Formats: sequence, C-alpha cells, structure tokens
Amino acid sequence: RQMVLAQSMPNFLRPPIAYLFKLFKQERSSMYVENVGVKEISVFNKAVYGIQLMQNKLESWIKDNKVDGIISPLFALPAIKHDEFTKVGFAFFYSSLWNIFDYPSCTIPRVHIVTKEDLMEEYTDSKYGADVITKAARESLKDSEGLPIGIQVSAPIYRDEECLALTKRVDDILKKHVIQQKV
Repeated sequence: RQMVLAQSMPNFLRPPIAYLFKLFKQERSSMYVENVGVKEISVFNKAVYGIQLMQNKLESWIKDNKVDGIISPLFALPAIKHDEFTKVGFAFFYSSLWNIFDYPSCTIPRVHIVTKEDLMEEYTDSKYGADVITKAARESLKDSEGLPIGIQVSAPIYRDEECLALTKRVDDILKKHVIQQKV
C-alpha cells in the first residue's frame, strides 16, 4: 500500500513529503518518494543509459578478474511472514540487480537462521538505524530461527548453463560441509 501510494502521488507533492520524511529521520522513505512515480521519457532514457554503463563496467570487471559467477543473498532478510511483506517491501531484493542486467540466476534455499541469530544486537546506523524499514526488519527477524536464507548464484549474460553448473557446485559444497542446519 505504501509503495502504491508513493507511486501515485502528484509530482508537486514529492519534494515537501520527502522533506518531511527526512525531518523524521526516514531517509529511505524520503529517497523512495523522491524517485518513484511517472517520469518523462528523458528520465527513463537517462536511467536506461545509466544501466547500460553499469552493465558495461560490470562485464569488464568480470572479464578482467575472470569471474565465473557471483554468490549473494537473495533478499536482505530470511523468509518473511506473509503479512510482513508490506512492512519490509523497501528491503532490497538482490535479485533485482541481476534482473536489470539480464544475468541468469538460481536460488538455493540452503542456509537457515541458527539459534540466537534472530536476537542479534540492535542495528545502530546513524542514517538508517531508526527508520521504519529497519524497525520492521528487526521485527521480522524475531522468532526467525530455522527460517531459510536464499543464496543466489548469478552468472554473466548468456551464460545460463554455467550458472546452473555453478549453482550445482555451490549446493554440493554446502551439502558436503553441512551448512544446512537441522531445524
């Protein structure tokens, strides 16, 4: 609901609403309000050009460093409860990055939250530590012991088979080293 509301907000309201969010130390909400909504085609074209530049830099880095694939979390949190998605929807989907670049990706639901990990000390970043998204994420982590954390394996564009092979290899390594805790 919050995302839909922000997207449908008239453009003239965005700066004052974003400013109010900043006043109340809600930096991420402020950035979101400033950046969503209907844009002119020139803004879209600029974004596409920026994505292409980033993709070219990433592809050069991958080639220069002989990287076969990239292993990352799938989501910023472990599996969330159905009713919590609207509260933590601003949390970053790591998969979005690879989707934007057209990179093939696979997910392994292998690792689980272990005892006491769900009760880690409070996150105290001066910029984001007190915002509603961090609070919702902390709430989501309560009683998350045993929930899976998705591991994502991505490979450069047009290397789908290599991505599948690398995913199988990572999964085999995780099984061998018993990373999957018993729930």
